[in-house]
Amino acid sequence: MIIRQNILSHVVIGAFCGDGCVEQAEGGGHAARCPGVEDPLTIRHEDDVWIVEGPWLQKIMANVNFSNYESRNWFDRMLRNAGLFDRLEEMGIKDGDLVSLYNLDFEYQR
Repeated sequence: MIIRQNILSHVVIGAFCGDGCVEQAEGGGHAARCPGVEDPLTIRHEDDVWIVEGPWLQKIMANVNFSNYESRNWFDRMLRNAGLFDRLEEMGIKDGDLVSLYNLDFEYQR
């Protein structure tokens, strides 16, 4: 059994938000508060894995056919529009780092 320890940081970003909506939150993290966004995403860096979670992410992942090229591209656009990749880069993610989105794990590439 592997017990993960929180190594770097924990932030919350709002769905469909860019950097302009990010505010300093209690405890030194970041929280996005954008109009109309109720389901924030949580990003944690544990061991050598970037873990992204949130109700919004679960909802869109349930609608993605990962074996379909166009569906994967739509999913990528949704994550980019949400500011996820920009936020990961601000937090220090590097090419080749492992990202975990529930049952989907991938190596980050710019």
